[in-house]
Amino acid sequence: FVMKGKAGRARDTLFWLRGNKAGGYVDRELQAIQNSIRQNQAEPGIIKDLFRTKGNRRAFFTCSCLFALQQLCGIIFVTFYTETIFRTTGTSLSSSVCAIVLGAINTASSVLCPLTVKGFGYKMALLISAGGSAVGMSGLGSFFWLKRNGFTMESINWFPLLSLVFFCIFYGAGIINIPWAILGELFPSNVKPIATTILTAGTGLSATILIKLFPTLAHLMGMDYLFLTCALFCCVTMLFVALTVRDTSGMSLSEIQDMLNGTRRKGDIKRRANVV
Repeated sequence: FVMKGKAGRARDTLFWLRGNKAGGYVDRELQAIQNSIRQNQAEPGIIKDLFRTKGNRRAFFTCSCLFALQQLCGIIFVTFYTETIFRTTGTSLSSSVCAIVLGAINTASSVLCPLTVKGFGYKMALLISAGGSAVGMSGLGSFFWLKRNGFTMESINWFPLLSLVFFCIFYGAGIINIPWAILGELFPSNVKPIATTILTAGTGLSATILIKLFPTLAHLMGMDYLFLTCALFCCVTMLFVALTVRDTSGMSLSEIQDMLNGTRRKGDIKRRANVV
């Protein structure tokens, strides 16, 4: 709202976030936001600005790792090689039907992401999403491991579909979209386009590489260890989120930058927001 010249709407939004009794604090916060935006717009960003401040460096590191882990959790393999995966399982279910089912679930599960973020915040939503994705990938990898070691799997030939449905639901509830939302929140407006361009290009390049590598990896590692490795990366995502990602729900850009730069703790920000 502030960037569009709608200061009144911005003030109303801050009142809604902070509470109607925080009038003095809201006015000061709105002024700080306006000053920050004017400064950023007066100083067009360059690539060097991504690494000039501690806050930008931390934001770039966090987003880079989140996007890398987003790809390594296995969604690329599931999306582009669904039919191949189901043909390899030897299941009696049609691989084409399974691919259609997973495609529909992928689309529907994206609706869950705003709901989980609203209910739990970015950090907890990512933890839940990564944990559920790890369970789904572990189930698929375990099926292939049992099959390769001579176990009879005909009685549970539905299990790979169940595992991937579980994975897609939890992946769609968080990991698929939240890194993009975090990218939009952590960077000041003058460097946000640069960060977005670099991270989008990197994500596209890594996705292309993984698509090309899947047949080779499946041959060298076997389907079982490949998907168990994806499950491991889901667990790494949980650990990374728990240790690194900050929950920025209800915080303004200036507050986020202060927190990333280490000039103010989130607890201090919350206490200021609750001043009556």
